Amino acid sequence: MRGCRAMEGFECDQEDLEVNSIANRKPIGTNADQQQRAAAMAKSDGCEYFRRTSLFWIVSVTLAMGYFTCTVFVPEKIPFQYLGLFGSFCRYLVDNYADIMYKGWWAAWAVHAFEACVALKVCSNKGIDNMATRCLWFVQTFLFGFASLSLLIKYDPKRPKQH
Repeated sequence: MRGCRAMEGFECDQEDLEVNSIANRKPIGTNADQQQRAAAMAKSDGCEYFRRTSLFWIVSVTLAMGYFTCTVFVPEKIPFQYLGLFGSFCRYLVDNYADIMYKGWWAAWAVHAFEACVALKVCSNKGIDNMATRCLWFVQTFLFGFASLSLLIKYDPKRPKQH
């Protein structure tokens, strides 16, 4: 295949341009990195399976736990009067049940920690052996709870039967 080098003094015709254009063109809609990842996943036995939880759950759980944390530890920073009925209810809880809310805050994090430990067990049961992947599941489940754990539980590795 001849190259077109008009700048170096060689003549260049339309046929050269078409051949070079076609030869150097990448397929539309494909990416080499995506193809490599897809090939690796096709060969993978599932030991590196990980899915990030949806943005909805990331935002919802982060805001809820953040609000709960502020309500328990720094309620004076929250403008309850601007939150309507919800603010009045939260103010009532802070004024009358602060100790229960504090214990509830610890209980919420304890539940998340328990779910994270369950995620490690589920990883073992489903054949996810890669330590980095298991750590990702543990951290994600600790932070976002069942929103993450449900993704792992739904995963079906479809391993062949062992005789």
